[in-house]
Amino acid sequence: EGYYFRAPSLSRKVQDGALVITADCSGLRLGGCSADVTIEVPTNVSVVVSSHGGPLSVSQVKGDLDLASTGGKITVQTSFGHLRATSTSGAIELSDLSSSEVVARSTSGKVSATFSNAPSSVDVQSDAGALSLKVPKKSGPYRVQADSAQGKVTIDVRTDPQSPRAIRAHSTSGAVQVAEG
Repeated sequence: EGYYFRAPSLSRKVQDGALVITADCSGLRLGGCSADVTIEVPTNVSVVVSSHGGPLSVSQVKGDLDLASTGGKITVQTSFGHLRATSTSGAIELSDLSSSEVVARSTSGKVSATFSNAPSSVDVQSDAGALSLKVPKKSGPYRVQADSAQGKVTIDVRTDPQSPRAIRAHSTSGAVQVAEG
């Protein structure tokens, strides 16, 4: 729908044990091209996804997640494995997390993460955007290192510099909030 000549062609292949899907938009539409791809995997499978110019949305995955986008928002809902999300131009929204280890980096965009279970290690960073982290009530204490070069820093969790649970939140330009929720 909305294509002058034809829709983008999608190709898929298995390479080094991984499914690789490529959208070919060459010569199709003036002003841009996009392809929406939905992939269903068993919940306990580890998932690695890279998007160049579009958003990523992942839900209900028990395996590890490694997500990267060079031009779109990353959304994760209900994750259990280790989680890594990197966006060079877009927000990162993580919700209902049971992941014990989370790393999230955004060059340009806010990062928000809400945990349903207490994490053991959280490391989030944004060069140009606010950070908001919410851990379960009374799940602390946490060893918290939070700072912003240009923004307010609010820490509303129990802290202990000796805690095995660690939260690191850094924003170059944006507010940082670490709270119970």
